[in-house]
Amino acid sequence: MNKLLELESVKKSYRTERVVDIDEMRLGPGEVLALTGPNGAGKSTLLRIMGLLEKPDAGFTRFRVLGVSPSRRTQTELRRRITVVFQAPYMFRRSVRDNIVLPLRWRRLTGSDIQERIASIAERLDSDYLDEPAQALSRGQMQRVALARALIARPEILLLDEPLSALDSGIKAKLLQTLKETLTKEGRSSVYVTHDTAEVETIADRHLAMSNGSLASTSE
Repeated sequence: MNKLLELESVKKSYRTERVVDIDEMRLGPGEVLALTGPNGAGKSTLLRIMGLLEKPDAGFTRFRVLGVSPSRRTQTELRRRITVVFQAPYMFRRSVRDNIVLPLRWRRLTGSDIQERIASIAERLDSDYLDEPAQALSRGQMQRVALARALIARPEILLLDEPLSALDSGIKAKLLQTLKETLTKEGRSSVYVTHDTAEVETIADRHLAMSNGSLASTSE
């Protein structure tokens, strides 16, 4: 499999408004692709399409995820191999620890596998509040928990929509470097949406800018 995501002539409209109009886009194995652009450019909608949370408009399109064209038959299995992290993540009414390990329970991992993974991710992200109620956390802490919940699942594709926007600059810089090192070490492919050019410089192998639903290459 040469590309984990392939999009050609992918469009998305709401009523009469075209919000995504992608001529061509690729994500390769182990690649971190940064996606930037102003509010309303279509970045989050595109991310939701790639994460199989939105369907592109019907018509002449080529859309393949992990080498497969998504369908009703393949979607459930593909979703298990993709993780999406939103800017305002949802926290279940459970402890931080329980929120982080939920993807592992959904994948039916047990015992030592879970303990090894949570110890590793807590150390990397400095999550020292594992037993606190997740819904009582600050927004920045919730973002850190959501990132831990995503990384612990070890998805083949990680889609991140401004995942560190609520953190102060010092913590953000440290976590961004940790995230980059983790993605590189584990060979994970990711699309990282951000407004922050410093984040792009730290994490991205390639950078695309988005405007009015369309893409333009800015750097390799």
